[in-house]
Amino acid sequence: MQIRILAILAAAVAALPALATDDCTAPTPIAGSVVAPFDLTQGQLDAPGVGMCANNPVPFTSDFWFCWTSDVDGMVSISTCGLTTLDTGVAIYPETLGCACPGDLHPLCCNDDANGNCGKQSAVTCEVRCGQRYMIQVAARADGTAPIGQVRIETNGNPCDGGGQQPIVCAPCCGTRPPIVDSSSVGFNWGAVAAGTYAPFGGTPCVTLFDLGNQGAAPIGMPSWNTGRYSHPSWTPSNLGTVFGVVIDDVGDVVVTHSTVYNFDLVGALGGAGSVYRLNGTTGAAGELIRLPNAVTAADPFGAGLGQVDFSCQHSLYYVSNFEDGRIYAIDQAGAIKSTFDHASGTVTGALTGSAIPEPGDQPGGVGYGERVWAVKVVDGRLVYSLWVEDASFTDAARNNEIWSVKLDANGLFVANSTQLELSMPSANGSTLPVADIAFDSNCCMFTAERGMDGFDSTIPHIGRLLKFCSGADGWTPASETFSIGFAGSLNSVGGVDIEGLPNDRVWSIGDAINVGAPNVYGLIGFPSAGGDRDNSLLVDFDGDFNSQLKTQYGSIDLSCVEQRPCEFSTLDIDCKPNADGTVGFLWTVQITNNSATAANLLVLGSPIFAPNNVIVLNPPLAPGASMVVNVPIPVGIPGDQVCFFATLAASAKNECCSEEICIVLPDCSCFDYDANVQDIPGAGNFDVTLNMTNFTNVSNAPGFVGEWVSVAVAPGYTATVTPTLINIPSLPLFATMNVGPITVQTTQPAGSTIILIIGLHSASFHPCCFVEVPVTVPTQQGSSTQGDANADGTVNAADLSMLLSNWGNAGATDFNGSGATDGADMAILLSNWS
Repeated sequence: MQIRILAILAAAVAALPALATDDCTAPTPIAGSVVAPFDLTQGQLDAPGVGMCANNPVPFTSDFWFCWTSDVDGMVSISTCGLTTLDTGVAIYPETLGCACPGDLHPLCCNDDANGNCGKQSAVTCEVRCGQRYMIQVAARADGTAPIGQVRIETNGNPCDGGGQQPIVCAPCCGTRPPIVDSSSVGFNWGAVAAGTYAPFGGTPCVTLFDLGNQGAAPIGMPSWNTGRYSHPSWTPSNLGTVFGVVIDDVGDVVVTHSTVYNFDLVGALGGAGSVYRLNGTTGAAGELIRLPNAVTAADPFGAGLGQVDFSCQHSLYYVSNFEDGRIYAIDQAGAIKSTFDHASGTVTGALTGSAIPEPGDQPGGVGYGERVWAVKVVDGRLVYSLWVEDASFTDAARNNEIWSVKLDANGLFVANSTQLELSMPSANGSTLPVADIAFDSNCCMFTAERGMDGFDSTIPHIGRLLKFCSGADGWTPASETFSIGFAGSLNSVGGVDIEGLPNDRVWSIGDAINVGAPNVYGLIGFPSAGGDRDNSLLVDFDGDFNSQLKTQYGSIDLSCVEQRPCEFSTLDIDCKPNADGTVGFLWTVQITNNSATAANLLVLGSPIFAPNNVIVLNPPLAPGASMVVNVPIPVGIPGDQVCFFATLAASAKNECCSEEICIVLPDCSCFDYDANVQDIPGAGNFDVTLNMTNFTNVSNAPGFVGEWVSVAVAPGYTATVTPTLINIPSLPLFATMNVGPITVQTTQPAGSTIILIIGLHSASFHPCCFVEVPVTVPTQQGSSTQGDANADGTVNAADLSMLLSNWGNAGATDFNGSGATDGADMAILLSNWS
């Protein structure tokens, strides 16, 4: 029996997702009853709440965090008993916190050293609500045992399928960067790619890809970021008609849906009313994936159109909402219908083909208010969708627009009788507008993007909201963060939202009138994750025409995942270096990382400033996953100039390469160049600074001068003194280098803080001269290995005795035995080690 239990536990652990980190900002997601592993090797204590239940005065020193979703209305038991040798404590925090760091928040329940035969391990039982997310903390004391183990979580109560809320557990990002953007003719920067839809006049593309990489070079707020764009010649209204919904799938294909929500509508030559189009991510070629039922009548000459589209990488299925019949279709990548779901009737079907596709009894034309599904978003185990209940033409006195969800089975197919209401949209001026797109961030908070609709086929500008909701004790509640889009009361959402992953972690939306004037910006806005408005966000005009104001003509947006760069270039330093002809050059120190699967042997630098060093052979080649530091001479350049170029890492044997655009600023070489070396020395608050100085005085004091003296001072505002303040150095000719120092700095500023030293280089007559402000970082004090050496100067003497007497009764550097107070025992230690 014991062997069987261990086997079950091992299988449960093996089925878990990979461990995240021990940081409460990145908890490991788990749900229901589970045995979950933890590793505190790199741990530190991120929140003190678990200490409220401590039965031991020794504090906890590390913790591990889980974002746990309850599968019951009832009780949860959390235990480390028998699953580790560590001295542990456990805590669960209130559901109102969600999965954020608790800070000083008190736990909902916690325990340290459970009763019975549990020893130093802990166990707690607490009441929980179905579908809610809780932070679970496993804390430990450092006791020399292996910092690993498992925690058992067991639930007991009414399961979610029995009437409680089914938890929303976010699906990981899976949209792959379209390969075409990495071709030499397009050449996007590394980072996320956005796909946006648009209803233009004439032959202008109706789908565009946007380069969201290299955000460090993008302007914040005004003016618009004129970043890279790409559209294939086949992505035109004549081929695709008017399209709104958009998603990027797991191979980088872009899928868009025919729509009639604009103020003018078209059907395309490659399809018709109700078409779902796939734009090949490698070639760009457009084609029809499937045509869903859409009746063309005198009242609806272009059909009722489709709503949104989303993709599940787990199931390799697209989910498309259809305004014609009110159904959501699950469609595979070959264009076959695998399942459908009708919100109004609750009807679920299996696979449909041929004449069986149209819904029995469905009348021509779009379904009515309260039946029309628009936004669709896949989460793990459920599909979240919006229900169009009212708009600017019709206000439902009893209901607002709503967000619902339906369960998906293991194959991604709809489960009958599994719908649940997630959210009734909050009113604005007594009504709400339909939600056209939904996105979830890494904390499973939900973003909803409204579109100002006046009936089923007419858009009104300047009334749509972008809202954020997070799950708590009272269900989905508005978040504190706000996202204001442009002018006109910041209500310019047109129905698109998606979340960019780390490192930028932006919330991207699409809107009208993001800025009006010079320039006119209608298109994309990228908010910081903490919210804001156009002044702290990135603005991208959709078509790059800053004179136009094409309101109501913009659609939706979807982003690819942010993938690891195949190669990375990190500037470590740029130094001024003399050339043999007496001119000034530079030395660029760069760290190169090869994230590809192929060893790279060439570094190619695409700027004439590096000539003749544009191609550098890496010998030995840089192995996959490895990094190296390369020093690259720059023979020419103007100090202070910014130089942008493409750096390419290549494997010549396989004709493979990756590139990244880099911008560097050439340093000001006037006066002198330096490297500062800082080293701690005995004595509290003392450290030495040695300067490696190169004379470049001819740049600002032509023809320059020979350095004979170095002066040292502390810049105003820094608590420090220096010795010496004037140094008579050997002659330092132009372009020559020498070490100057050591210069001793004494300060009370803590380790890690910065002190600015003003260093001057002077001629023999102290004229001419020049000065440079040199920042130095206070090092960590190494201290003394001799007990009783309170000031760490290497000897135990009267100075240490004076410190001890002045600190009598207190802890600190004179508490040599660690008792918590300076007393006679510490005096005895000092006297026994007197130098």
